[in-house]
Amino acid sequence: MNHHAAPSEVLAVKTFAVIAVVAVIGFACDTRSTRIASYDDCVLGHSKGIANQAVLDTIKVSCKQKHPKTFDFVAIAKSANAPDWSEVAAMKEIRTLGVDEREGARSQYCSDIIHSRVHPDFIAEARTQFDGYARGVEKQVARAVTADSNPSGKAPTTAYGGLCMSDAELREVLIGIHTRNMGMIVGTCARRFPNYASRAMELSRNFEKTYAKQIRANNRATIAVFDRAYPGNGETARDRNSILALQQAEMEVESWSQDQCRKGITGVEAAVVADDWRFAVGIPVAMVFKQERERVPTCR
Repeated sequence: MNHHAAPSEVLAVKTFAVIAVVAVIGFACDTRSTRIASYDDCVLGHSKGIANQAVLDTIKVSCKQKHPKTFDFVAIAKSANAPDWSEVAAMKEIRTLGVDEREGARSQYCSDIIHSRVHPDFIAEARTQFDGYARGVEKQVARAVTADSNPSGKAPTTAYGGLCMSDAELREVLIGIHTRNMGMIVGTCARRFPNYASRAMELSRNFEKTYAKQIRANNRATIAVFDRAYPGNGETARDRNSILALQQAEMEVESWSQDQCRKGITGVEAAVVADDWRFAVGIPVAMVFKQERERVPTCR
């Protein structure tokens, strides 16, 4: 039986279905805010005749809560005709910097490219969001470089490791990737938006507890698939494949708005509440199975 095939292209598993819920934050006892469409209008509408700076600052804080801003750093870089941080972080000159030096480079980039292109009242928020985005990108770059420089040659450097798979094997591999994808969504959103942290931690525990038996079975099955081609190194090979598969998805989540993260977390929560493994993984895996089947050869 032929267990190898030409390397397939990198898998990019998308986030599974999310539930749309609209959250509205308003000023207490102030119905005027429902007619205000932007942060600037909010500040203007509530600050007429007010000269006290402390009061004005309080108004701005309230308006920020009502009209938060989420920044698209890829679009900002493009508008500045500058490379996105993902391109900068991949440069050897940046990758080889020490922690403090890299922090300095990140700060300089943010000052030069980001600050002048965001609302002046949102500089601090832009910096916080950019730091989260940039660190996520740097983590992905470091993972890729580490895996690609593995001198043993025992772990695959392409998605699926050039393996052929039966339908059942491919389905198990996709389930494993999707399970990690849900954990990545929860963890990344909790890090970027601390107000979700406690909910995310509880959700992660509940997911692992609810589906512990199924997760263990999937873990054994996916290791066996890769161990066939990489004897004794199936787990390493499987993990490398998952890193490749999740790179694009994780970079997408790093750029999500708070509302997108809320929807993603709500979707994971729905999978836990359902207490049905087929519901939790069946629908999202079915959505990508056909296209991935075309990329991965069937064993002959």
